[in-house]
Amino acid sequence: ARLGETPVSIVSPDIGGAKRAQRLQELLAARLGREVGFAIIDKRRSSGVVSGGDLVVGPVEGRHAVLVDDLISAGTTLMRAVQACRKAGARSVDAFASHGVFEPEARQLLGPDGPERLVVTDSILPTRLADPGDGRLVVLEASALYGEAIRRITTGGSVATSLPWATTILSTWAQQAQAMVAAISATTVYRVHRAPPGTL
Repeated sequence: ARLGETPVSIVSPDIGGAKRAQRLQELLAARLGREVGFAIIDKRRSSGVVSGGDLVVGPVEGRHAVLVDDLISAGTTLMRAVQACRKAGARSVDAFASHGVFEPEARQLLGPDGPERLVVTDSILPTRLADPGDGRLVVLEASALYGEAIRRITTGGSVATSLPWATTILSTWAQQAQAMVAAISATTVYRVHRAPPGTL
C-alpha cells in the first residue's frame, strides 16, 4: 500500500512527549519528501489527577493521525488521544509506542474505540494483550538497536554520538514509520503480530 498524497500528522498525546513526536515528524517528512503535520493533545497531570485530554492543538482534520508515545501501560492516555483526534476530524488514527507494558485495562486499545493500528516494539513482548489476529497489533523488531547500545556501553563506546549505526537505525525507523502510516490507507487487511525485520 502507498500513502500517496494523503496528509499525515504526527501527534503527541501530551506535552511531555512533544520533542519525541517532533523528531519522528522530521524523519517521516524527510522520508516522504513533503510536509508532515504536528499536533499535541492538551493533557495535564496534577497530584496524580489527569485533566484535559480532549483538546487537539495542531492540524488533524482530514488527516491520518499517528499518535506517538514512549510506553503504554493501562492505555488511558492513548484512548483519550484517539478519541480527541477523531472528534477533531481525523480521517483515521494509528498509535505507535516504544514499549508495550499493557496492563489488563489496555485491552480497550484493541476494541472498537481504539486506534486502527497499534504498533509497538518487542522491547517487552505483548503477551499480556490478546492479539485479535486482524492485523491491528503490530510488533516491530528492536533488538539490533538495544544490542548495539549494550555493545557500546560494555566496550566504552558512545551511544550518544551520531555514528553510522545510529544513522542507519534512525533511517530504518523512519522507513517503518512511513510503512505504518502508509498502511492506514491500505485496503488489504494484514494479519500481523510479530513483524520480521525489514518487512515493514
